Amino acid sequence: MHSMKKSKTLIFFLIISLLMTSSISIVLAEDASGTNKGITRLEFFKAVNASFGFTEVSDKEYKDLTKDDESYEEIRKAVAAGYVQGYTDGTIRPEKLITRQEAAKIAAVACGLNNELSNSASGFADAGEIDEWARNYVGIVKDRLIMTAFEDGTFGPQKHITAVEANEIIKKAKEQIIKSEVAVTSIKSDYHMHMMSGEFSKIFKVLMGGDTSNGNLIEEYSGEKIISLLDSANIDAAFVVSNSYILGMDGIAGKDEYDDVKKENNYVAIQTAKYPDRLIGFFSFNPLREYAEEEMERCYNELKLPGLKLHFTNSDVDLTNPEHLMKIQKLFKSAADKNIPILLHFRSRSPEFGKRDAEILIDEVIEKIPNLKLQIAHLGGWGGFDDAAVQVFSTFIEKYEKNPSLNKNNIYFDFSGVVVTEKERMEGVLEPITEEQADKIAEMMRKWGLSNIVMGSDWPFVVPKDYIDNVKKLLPLTEEELNTILSNDSAKVLFEKSMDNGAIKHPNLEELNKKFKDGVDYNTSFSIKF
Repeated sequence: MHSMKKSKTLIFFLIISLLMTSSISIVLAEDASGTNKGITRLEFFKAVNASFGFTEVSDKEYKDLTKDDESYEEIRKAVAAGYVQGYTDGTIRPEKLITRQEAAKIAAVACGLNNELSNSASGFADAGEIDEWARNYVGIVKDRLIMTAFEDGTFGPQKHITAVEANEIIKKAKEQIIKSEVAVTSIKSDYHMHMMSGEFSKIFKVLMGGDTSNGNLIEEYSGEKIISLLDSANIDAAFVVSNSYILGMDGIAGKDEYDDVKKENNYVAIQTAKYPDRLIGFFSFNPLREYAEEEMERCYNELKLPGLKLHFTNSDVDLTNPEHLMKIQKLFKSAADKNIPILLHFRSRSPEFGKRDAEILIDEVIEKIPNLKLQIAHLGGWGGFDDAAVQVFSTFIEKYEKNPSLNKNNIYFDFSGVVVTEKERMEGVLEPITEEQADKIAEMMRKWGLSNIVMGSDWPFVVPKDYIDNVKKLLPLTEEELNTILSNDSAKVLFEKSMDNGAIKHPNLEELNKKFKDGVDYNTSFSIKF
């Protein structure tokens, strides 16, 4: 056995790191010659043990390890921590150079992610070279941006890690611990959740091509179901939206389209009426339809639903089309005059969607309707954070900075569906966010103003609790920044009343039960034929 002192490649030194956990981080340094060669398993074990504070020891023995070896205690700590077991021949091989796939396992276990399941390793160009035992760990560290691909798309599972790489891996793995321990003072609301009747869930299954959405069972999402999801994440309240706009989509709408739209909006009114202190309902429809204004009047005055959800992608709205723009201007003006805030999925189907669309929305709609109140979903995109979303969000930032007459207080962005992991991946549509994208998201949020950013899970896209965990782990936000976002009460601006005092316009359950019958006026079959 070679002692630590005989290592010619690397030396160790300690840096006291005043992180949130006040723990010690080990930094591996290059030697004086400036070389940066592979490091040994022992060197990596020692750095991980010190950085994560592993002190318990195991009594397991190895053929190539004796009590007299300087590596004895460090290896006993590593085994007790659970990130290394040794080889099948009974050896531990501390002086063997450590590989990237071995480092992946150690990082995943050290920061407590080893119980996660991931198939992300299959995305590497050399996935076939990753040993079976390491595939899940490699997928986990890829999902969490602890380790990423080389420029050629490979992972290099058998390559040896250098001191520089080791430092970066340990740093990023440690950040997962810090982010998971962030103390959130209050989670005001999930500002973007979808509610659906049992009958609508049948349609949604057909549209999704199966019984689940990102692993979440597609079924009736009642008020009770939404409340259970909020409780599991310690969230106070939620904006819940109707899916009636889907019932007005070209290619899906049935022969009795407007009746279908009414039924699902009725359902949302009934369900939110059961939880007046926690659920705020948003009715919806296709804004290009002739019945749009009529349904807005009905939902607001009869159902007493206080908010409107519009989905430009599904409704095929394109603001570069003069006819569409005119209809949207009229509808938005009517909503603003009634003090109805709009939760807007802004992105259109156009492949050219981006900066120009944002300019039209600001110049031709928002600026001309100063009392308009908007919550723009998905940071202006449709989930993920592609170039189109960046263009929209950056255009808002730039134009509001240059034009002080624009009232930013009336405009919120939610980041529902933006933080995508491998679990939510949709090939060619939504890809897991990269570290660069995560940095960009946080940077642009700060520029826009964190007080005008709200969290939304886009359930059933992802479970609220899981989405908050993903945000904490993947977005480089400080504890203070995250708390600011999660405690924002946008209802004070959008409805001019806080959700705390129950003063927001709300459906009355007794009145609705007199007017509507279950199985007839809501939660009943639609005219859609697939």
